[in-house]
Parts: sequence; C-alpha cells; structure tokens
Amino acid sequence: MDWIMGHAAGFDLLCIAGDLQDAFAPAGMHAQAKALRPYVSQ
Repeated sequence: MDWIMGHAAGFDLLCIAGDLQDAFAPAGMHAQAKALRPYVSQ
C-alpha cells in the first residue's frame, strides 16, 4: 500500500480490483482493517 500511495498522485484514477485483506493471515481481519484505514479513507 505504501508503494501504491507513493505513486497514486501521478494518476487520475486508482482502482484496486482485488482483496485488500487476507482472511487467512495471522493478524486477523480487525487488525488488517485498522492498518488499511489510513489508506482507504484519504
């Protein structure tokens, strides 16, 4: 996500056509959602 956000300013539209969270990650869905929030709420 850091790489995407670092390059997003050069584009008019950013479309992520896939899952943002991994249901099988050890971190769990709530922890992943908290980590993603700063990126998707901009």
